[in-house]
Amino acid sequence: MTSNEDENQMKVQEIEVQKDEEEEEVEEEKEKNEEQEQKEEEKEEKDDEKDEDENQNQIVLKKDDDDNDEQEEEAEEKEEVHEIRMDGDGDEENKSNLEIVLSPEIKINVEWFINANKNVNIEFKTNSKQKLVLHWGVYIDNHIDKWNHIDKYYYPPLTKDFDEFALETDFSYLEQDDIEQKISINFPRENIDTFNFVFFEKDANRWYNNDSHDYHIQLN
Repeated sequence: MTSNEDENQMKVQEIEVQKDEEEEEVEEEKEKNEEQEQKEEEKEEKDDEKDEDENQNQIVLKKDDDDNDEQEEEAEEKEEVHEIRMDGDGDEENKSNLEIVLSPEIKINVEWFINANKNVNIEFKTNSKQKLVLHWGVYIDNHIDKWNHIDKYYYPPLTKDFDEFALETDFSYLEQDDIEQKISINFPRENIDTFNFVFFEKDANRWYNNDSHDYHIQLN
């Protein structure tokens, strides 16, 4: 091989080496660009997910706020019937009364007063033909964590001890359509502060307890 041929061959090799290096550089640059693009895409996805989470949190918080507002409104509405307050001493001509609607078929009218001798008179009436029970007790000396019995001498008819704390009185269920069921309870006011009660429907095995708050007539 001549000297010129050797030189040409070396030049060709150099050109090929240079070409390979350039291709490697291009390939490396391409890979870098692809990595950068992938990182940017991942960052954008994370940012989108973060924005979505924040929006979802805002929606949840708003819903929670709305739910709390609704619960507070419901609580305020219920609070109006949690306590039935006695407006001082009265007489039979100025008795207090309230209608309690347990269901479309069951409405109870409650009347009460304290006479001049400090005797409490409470009467429950209903035109419903359901078999109902009055479950009741009293707070004594403002012990609002414990129901108590009144003296047995003052038990109305059809009354029995439910347990050591509460009593049960059956409404005077009658088949006649024109006669209402009722319960009359009379006892000395003395140290009794509150009359507490709920209702039980026998055939349906259902309690009516004012959303677990019971019903109360304040006597003091």
